[in-house]
Order: sequence, then structure tokens, then C-alpha cells
Amino acid sequence: MSLYLKRLEVEHFRGFYTKQTLVFAIPNGKKGSGLTVVVGPNNTGKTTILEAVKKFAHRGNAVFTEGERHGNKNVKLSLVNTANGRKVLTTYGGSQTKFTGEEHYPDHQSFYLISARKDWQHYFGGGGSSRNAYKQQLYGMDRLGSDGSFGQRIADIERDEQKNRQFKDIIAKLLPNITHWVVDTNDNNQRYIKYKTGTGDTHHSGFWGDGVVSLFKVAAALVPEDESEATNEILVIDEPELSLHPQLQKRLANFLSQIATDRQVVLVTHSPHFINWRDIKNGAIVLRLNKPQDRRCVISKLDKTADHYEKLIVLAADNWQKPQLMDVVAKEIFFGEKILFTEGQEDVGLIKKFIDENELDIDFEIFGYGAGGAENMKYFFEIAKDLNLAKVACLLDRGKESLEKELKRKFPSFQVDILPTRNICDKKKTIKGIFNKKGVIKRRYKKSMLKLIEKWNQYFSDETS
Repeated sequence: MSLYLKRLEVEHFRGFYTKQTLVFAIPNGKKGSGLTVVVGPNNTGKTTILEAVKKFAHRGNAVFTEGERHGNKNVKLSLVNTANGRKVLTTYGGSQTKFTGEEHYPDHQSFYLISARKDWQHYFGGGGSSRNAYKQQLYGMDRLGSDGSFGQRIADIERDEQKNRQFKDIIAKLLPNITHWVVDTNDNNQRYIKYKTGTGDTHHSGFWGDGVVSLFKVAAALVPEDESEATNEILVIDEPELSLHPQLQKRLANFLSQIATDRQVVLVTHSPHFINWRDIKNGAIVLRLNKPQDRRCVISKLDKTADHYEKLIVLAADNWQKPQLMDVVAKEIFFGEKILFTEGQEDVGLIKKFIDENELDIDFEIFGYGAGGAENMKYFFEIAKDLNLAKVACLLDRGKESLEKELKRKFPSFQVDILPTRNICDKKKTIKGIFNKKGVIKRRYKKSMLKLIEKWNQYFSDETS
């Protein structure tokens, strides 16, 4: 039976104070089931999670600096596997550490960490870099460091026929326009990666953009020394979206989802392209980090067993008549901070139009294309609560007063408002709105609409509530 990483516990390390737990997805043979996606605003602890993983790579030699500790509080980091084996790194008064449970999985070679965009040396010397040696270098690299061994790692792959074939197969899926490349040597005896373009011209890899280099690094990570390493290793990628065109982000996301069928993949991202509702249905986990009032980092996890969560997944996956409801724009709920939900896409369009025409500044985001009906509003409120969003509001049509009361009762910190009309705009002869059929605000409702937007701005900008 395969062992997997079940959770990481972080206590008194950098922005984390009281114990916070990062739960990892466990692959079950379904596409995307082993995918853990970590999201959150800047400066909420995502980098700290990566640094915690790196500390375990140093084992008993890990050191925690003064800036990483909280006075006389001891840092404590724990990794727990699916057999409940636990390994712990803890300080004891200073920077030095005590390491227990070294015999338990995952060991120091179990993580393959691809950091956010790094400079790399286009020309490199002789020899190669083995996979394990290269992994160790990645552990020791800080966020501003340079990757000096990437070229040698590619050279090591190229000289092995089977690994080279695997690598080229992956590149063909991620970068189909790059059909041929080799490691060559120039007249100064410097080695470099040479590739052929669609015109047949050859260039050295210094012409590549950062996005292409990132995909080469992902491909290199997925060429194992042996098959057991492929399933037992945990692939961790920091900001895979950097310098990638949205279409390449989608291609990479789909590829990683396939990889996560039988292995653990952890993504730290700001891009909605790496969240897929089908993956979540299959077992993927989305975690959001927050730092309320810029004080302490908090980890929030969506409760996939809850009824509201299942409703949202069904809405996303099976509502073929309204595919826009939960598309890439709507998935920004995972990344937003101050969100206004409306019933439908007409509400979104008309409110945005009114704001633009009156040159208003707003301190919130209007969700996607609407919630797809008032009946879905409670599900979105529940997911916002799971994500630990402090400020959420919604606008309902008149006639939904019972739902208004229910939402206010269940979510007292969220803002709920109701229109004075049965719809946002006129429909047929019997349904009247605050806008006419041409999308023009009716004179008698303009003042109340201005007041409503001012009310939302005050609610979202108030940091004390």
C-alpha cells in the first residue's frame, strides 16, 4: 500500500502563530485527485509553506533564524503521512533544531520543488547533474537565487535514451511548437541547449522566454530515476503561471491534473486556470491562506463533504446551458477578497454599466456572471465562509425576503440587500425593474442605486467589522 503525505502542521514559524494545518489531497486513480492547490493574497504565508518543506530537506541541520521565530516561542513543523507516521522539526530556545521521526515517509528526497521563476545559466560546463543532486540544489535555492545546474540536468537526461524519450514526449505535450532540441558545444567549448524553430532555423536557449524555461523545468521534474520514485515523490510547483500565456497555463494545468491521477502534486498559484471543478469532484483539495488585519496567517480548507460544495460542483460541471456560471472568471472567488454576488448576468452587466456611466470608484469585485439564480446564493455564501472571506455581500430581487432573512441569520457578518423591484430590469409587461429594457436607470431609482453602491463601499472598506 502506497504511503502519501497527509498533512503539514506549522506553528510559530514566520507569519504562522497558533498551529495551522495544511491538508494534502490523496490520489485515488481519478484525474486530478492528488492535486492540492494553495491560493491566497500576497503576504499571507504561501512562501512560508514552501520554506517549511525546505526545512525538512535539511533534516537535523535545519536552522531557524531570529526573523523566522517568535521570541521565546519554539517553532514546530510536523509532517504526517497516511499511516500516521510523524516527523517533527522543533527549536529549543534558539535557532538550533531537534529532529524526530526521521524514519518516517516522506524523507528528504521525497519532494521535488520547482521555485518561482529563476535565472539560469544559458551556457554551462561539462558533466551532468543527477536528479537527486539537482533536487538538493533546488532545496537550497532562495527566491532570488540563480539556477546554475539546469543545463547540466538537461544534459544528464539527454545522454540516457529512455529518459530522453520520456522528456521529449512531455515537451511535445506542453510545447508542441518545439519539435527538436539538442545539447551542443560552441567554439569556446561552452555547452548550451540548441533548438530548431518551425522555419528550420536553430537558436540557443537564451532566446527562450521565462515561460518556456519553466515548462522545461516541469518536464525535467517528471522524468524519474525509476517508476517507484514517480509515484512516491511529491511535486511542488511555486507559481506555475509565471510568464505563461493563458493557453499554455490551461495546457499545463490539464497535464498536471493527469499526472495527479496517481501521485501528489502541490501548486501554489494566483491563477484560476489551475483550479478545475472536475478535479475537485475527483478529490483535489483547494486551500486558501489569509492574514486578517495583516496579523497572523490562517489556512482555510473547503469542506468537500458539505452539501453546498456538492451543489457548486454539480453547477459547474453539469450545467451545460450556462457554462459561464463557473468558468475562469467565476473561479476568481478563490482569489478575491471583497465580493458582491448578484442573481444573474443581467445584474452584473447593468450594475457595472451604471458604475462606469457615473464614474464611480468601487472597493469590491462583482462576482463572475452572477450566481445563476437566488437559490444558489446560499451555496456561494457557504464557500465564501469556508474560504474565510471576511467581506461578502449579495443583492436579491424583491420577493426574496425569506431568503434575505435566512442569509442574514446564517451569515451575520455578510451584507445582504434587496432591490425595490422584482428584477434588475423590465421584462415583458408585468415584471418591472430599476432599469428599463434598454438598460437605462429609471430616474426615480438613480438616487437609491447611488446610495446602495455607497453602502457597499462603506461595508467593504470598513476594516473594523
